[in-house]
Amino acid sequence: MDVLRFAGFCFALSLLFIVGCSGDDEIIGTGGKPGTDITGAAQKGPFIIGSNVTVNLLTDTGQATTNTIITTTDGLGNFRFQLSDPSLVQIVVDGFHFNEISGNNSVGRITLNATHNTSDSDLVIVNVLTHLINNRVRYLIEQGITPSTAISQAQSELITALSGVLLVAELPNFTQLSVYNLDGTNPIGNAYLLALSATLYNYANIEVGGDSGFLSGKLAETLNTLAADLEADGLLDNVAVISGLSNATTSLNPTEIETNLINRSIDVLGEAITVPNINLFIDTDQDGEVNSTDEDDDGDGILDINDSTPYLPNFVVNDIELSTNEDSDILVSLDFNAPLENQNVIYNLTTLPTHGTLIGSFPDVTYRPNANFYGTEIIKLSLSQSSIVSDELTITINVTPINDAPVISGQSETGIVAYSNYSFTPVANDIENDNLVFSIENKPNWLMFSETTGALTGTPSNDDAGEYLDIIITVSDGLEAVSISPFSLTVSATPWIPKTDMPVGARGSAAAQVDGVIYVIGGTPAPYNNTFAYYPDTNLWETKASLPTGVYDLTAHNVNGLIYVVSGYGSGGFTNLVQIYSPLTDSWGGGTPMPTSRYIFTSSVVNGKIYVIGGQDSDWNFTNVVEEYDPTTDTWTTKTPLPVACGEASAITLNGKIYVVGGCYPNSTTTVSIYDPLLDSWTAGTPLNHKRYGLTTDIANGKLYAIGGYNSDTGITSALDIVEVYDPVTELWSMKTSMPTARYRFSSAVVNGQIFVFGGDGVGISNLDSVEMYEPGLD
Repeated sequence: MDVLRFAGFCFALSLLFIVGCSGDDEIIGTGGKPGTDITGAAQKGPFIIGSNVTVNLLTDTGQATTNTIITTTDGLGNFRFQLSDPSLVQIVVDGFHFNEISGNNSVGRITLNATHNTSDSDLVIVNVLTHLINNRVRYLIEQGITPSTAISQAQSELITALSGVLLVAELPNFTQLSVYNLDGTNPIGNAYLLALSATLYNYANIEVGGDSGFLSGKLAETLNTLAADLEADGLLDNVAVISGLSNATTSLNPTEIETNLINRSIDVLGEAITVPNINLFIDTDQDGEVNSTDEDDDGDGILDINDSTPYLPNFVVNDIELSTNEDSDILVSLDFNAPLENQNVIYNLTTLPTHGTLIGSFPDVTYRPNANFYGTEIIKLSLSQSSIVSDELTITINVTPINDAPVISGQSETGIVAYSNYSFTPVANDIENDNLVFSIENKPNWLMFSETTGALTGTPSNDDAGEYLDIIITVSDGLEAVSISPFSLTVSATPWIPKTDMPVGARGSAAAQVDGVIYVIGGTPAPYNNTFAYYPDTNLWETKASLPTGVYDLTAHNVNGLIYVVSGYGSGGFTNLVQIYSPLTDSWGGGTPMPTSRYIFTSSVVNGKIYVIGGQDSDWNFTNVVEEYDPTTDTWTTKTPLPVACGEASAITLNGKIYVVGGCYPNSTTTVSIYDPLLDSWTAGTPLNHKRYGLTTDIANGKLYAIGGYNSDTGITSALDIVEVYDPVTELWSMKTSMPTARYRFSSAVVNGQIFVFGGDGVGISNLDSVEMYEPGLD
């Protein structure tokens, strides 16, 4: 622009840009003689009246001199100065500016620089482009490059460095470019300048979150960062800023920028000045085609000719409503149109699901309701590309209830012995906590069944022995029913049958039967004098007259309808008493005391006479003494001693001979000694299979049964449940079905070929009260 053209635009520039022409020309040079007029303006968006302009004359090598003029704007706002000779100058403008994006004046001040060779032009416009290359130009000049060459090289380097933001081949001297097309020249360059100026501002605005108070500071920081980056090597290495600037171009609105600048010219001049077309460089939807040739600038699917907001890229999003049931996944496919074709969409969940989970990743995810949830699930999210953020998208998922069948599991035992307690309860639950009802198919009659819990309980007898097939337990919630797998249950008969418990548990008692009634006498606990009658035919107990002198570890025998109770250990210690009970009169009498006081002995009856054998005497020594008691004469006779002193054996008469089995507390033995009363002599019998003492022996069906006891061998000390039977024909012992309850120091008796055992001590239990009957015919 020549001086004459400048005069015509002086007023316009004064208001639109930065500072005014001063009233008196300021001359920089030597001699103070009038020289060349230099006119200009400053633009970052147009600067406003009141800005400061500092002009410094530089040497040919770019060094500052003392020749400086500082001026302020006059009322018209242009700046002007004179040089005595064409020179290299540095121009610094500091002030407020008009914001081309918001249409308002800036809140803060910024500073722009330009290095200008006045021999190239007497017009200089200070703008963001001159500022960005200023440091680089000075650096190149200092390296010996001529000013014009330095400016040209710096311009080319900056254009290349910014090619990732705005792409242009070449431009005129940056000092000739304006954000207005003032005289129709440089429309491409002006458009590039305005596009970059608006992009820098938009980037800074994004960085400060739209806070206008920090905007000018961030803009100045960005400009100075880029200028410093370019200075040494002509490259822009700050990838983060370049990327941010590129993204900032997508949210520019060319229409708003043009309108704001035109309105500014109208407000100042009263007429509209043409604004450069930044669509020549802006690619709003970043599809690789600039807006000026793109028929859909914002990529929203609406052609610009039909789009009321062609530069306002946004997502076209639609809310979604879906339905599923509580047991079914559902695919969620977002309904939207992304504004930018070549950028990934970021999905920002703002309201997460609270009653289910999302599987996979957007835009197509699967929603899975939590177990047993039904109702409405709300999910909200927004979509973004670069700085473009969609409206919030709401996904409504209606989850309908569906009945969940109950679950049942469990495994019953498949076999049980008669008279054992059976119990099986399946595990059932319903996730919806519905009321459950149980039912059963093919239930054995001996079992009880609960419709509330599904529990199956009962105790079979030998009469129930057999196999029960295809028992099925089913549970229902009223809508659906499920069953456990059918199972079978086998009941095995047993020779051991539980009977009614004793009125009082006892250890060391004695038992004798008279006329089919069993009398259990004495034993612990104190005072050791209980007498009870047990009736096998009714399985009932009756209390009888107490033993006159209470004892335990005694023996009792039926001789001619009377029960003779021999010796034992009482409250006063060892005894040698003979106490006689009459079941007929329920009364007690006495006999001649035994010559030897003792306990834990054994005894048996042969031909109406009682033979008392072994035990422990009053000096606590084991004895082998054998004494015969004749109830008829009430007298005692000493007999041939037991071969080995021993206690806690068990004696029983078989075929006129007395078998003394096991014993020898505290050391167990398998010894069997046989006493012949006719010969008054002892012989050795076939040993037991298992060592024990504290056992009982009984005769049933012509065979000798050795039952229970205690084994004191190292590592095996325990009450025993074993049963051995001796066959006098083969003289061999064989094993039989074990007792249900291990016991020792108990009593036993035989009625009608059935063996009854009473009390004793068990495994970790004293004074058992249980009664069990053995039926040899079932074993």
